[in-house]
Amino acid sequence: MKKFQKQGTKRERSRQALRKDIERLLSTNKYLISRDREEKISLGEAGGVWVTNDIESAFINGEPAWVVPMPQRILKSGIDDALAKHVDSKFGKEYHFDDATPEEWAKLRESLLKGGYDAMGISSSFGESVQHFWILERPRLLSIEEALANLTEEDS
Repeated sequence: MKKFQKQGTKRERSRQALRKDIERLLSTNKYLISRDREEKISLGEAGGVWVTNDIESAFINGEPAWVVPMPQRILKSGIDDALAKHVDSKFGKEYHFDDATPEEWAKLRESLLKGGYDAMGISSSFGESVQHFWILERPRLLSIEEALANLTEEDS
C-alpha cells in the first residue's frame, strides 16, 4: 500500500513540476501550448493546429506534449466575422460557424494565408487573458524542455 502511495505522490510532484514549467513558458507570451482535444469547431480537412495560452485548457485531456512559438501575424476577429469576410457574407447573419463546411474552413484558411496571416485568434473576447488560436500551417513544435532551454539562452 505504501509503495502505491509513494508512486502516486511522485506522479503528482512530476505533474506539478510540469505545470510550473508550462506556466513559466506561457507567462513570457512567447509560447503557446497544444490543446489536444476535440473542438466544437469542425475544420474538416482544412488543416492547422489549435493552441492556447490557458494551462487549464491545455491539460483538459491529459498532459500537453508540446509548445509552439507565438505566431507573429494573427487575425483578431470573431469567427463568424472572418467567415463572412473571407468566405460568405451570410455567416454571422443567416449562418453560424458551426454551419461551415470543411470546404468553407479550407477557403477561410487559404484566404487568411494569402492575406499574410499565420494564425487566427478564436477567443470570444480578446480583452480576456485566455486566448485560443488556430495556427494556419504546421508550426515548429518544441518539447517543453526545448522551449525552456530557449528561454534560458535568451536570458543569457
